Amino acid sequence: MKATLLIFALALGVVACDLGDEPNNPVEPLSATVQLTDTSGREMTVFHPGESFDIRFALTNTTAKTLTYYRGSSAPDVLFWVFRNDSLVASSTDGYAFLMVVSTGYLEPRETLRGFWRGPTTPAQHPRVLLSPGAYVLRVSFPTFDQAETRRVPPIQFSIVE
Repeated sequence: MKATLLIFALALGVVACDLGDEPNNPVEPLSATVQLTDTSGREMTVFHPGESFDIRFALTNTTAKTLTYYRGSSAPDVLFWVFRNDSLVASSTDGYAFLMVVSTGYLEPRETLRGFWRGPTTPAQHPRVLLSPGAYVLRVSFPTFDQAETRRVPPIQFSIVE
């Protein structure tokens, strides 16, 4: 009985000490940028009620590996949220339903994933979102990569004025 317990304890120790195939080296986070622009591409932080804006992003693979990410086949690669006083008032997914079919994306070394969302309303959203005058905060979330983190993008503050 003691021999069985000893073998079990050793086996448990070996499994618990398994560190995986790769050394635990910290990976430089992926480079991420976000810009808030008017619809002609000029960087701005002041808009008028009813005016649309573009949120442009770039995510660059700064690693030496091809990175894999997964998403629903119709879901966006990047998520955007517009907050006012800690309340969510608009997002890049409002009004959409996404298929549960998972598709795979790949980001090669030095390759950049780019895109934008024309906010504050999605084409699928009714009624249209109209931001009233005041201060707002834009937050962004990038897709999850198993092999690397994305460098945090600070929130962008903007305002709607009469």
